[in-house]
Amino acid sequence: MNIRFPPPLVEGDLIAITAPSMGVPNHFHARLDYVIKHLKAKGFRVIEGHCLRSVHKNASDNRLARAKELNGFLLNSEVKAIMPPWGGELAMDILELIDFKQLSTCEPKWFCGYSDLSTLHMLLPRLQVGQRCIVRI
Repeated sequence: MNIRFPPPLVEGDLIAITAPSMGVPNHFHARLDYVIKHLKAKGFRVIEGHCLRSVHKNASDNRLARAKELNGFLLNSEVKAIMPPWGGELAMDILELIDFKQLSTCEPKWFCGYSDLSTLHMLLPRLQVGQRCIVRI
């Protein structure tokens, strides 16, 4: 297996922020806005997923919507990094809905996060889809 790494992020790159598990509740929106403002101040473009700021029970949305959004960002060649705000406990629910075959044909990108997202961190590189993961401890 050839290990493919995405290039380092540079000014002007597009960063997608989505919540494949738990969404950001209202009382944390100010903190999220601060982070997005900081990324933009560093010269990055930012796109927010529709699942990001919503919370339905313990998830950002239903599993089909979460998987569709994540697949869309993973397959979008303009997106250079995906940065979920945090983990949760429901990433496992969307695994069977991730299009790993199509992912293997696209350019690698950074997938950042920790906690529940480790479910995806373990699979993406091992399935030779070329995505590289950053884990924050």
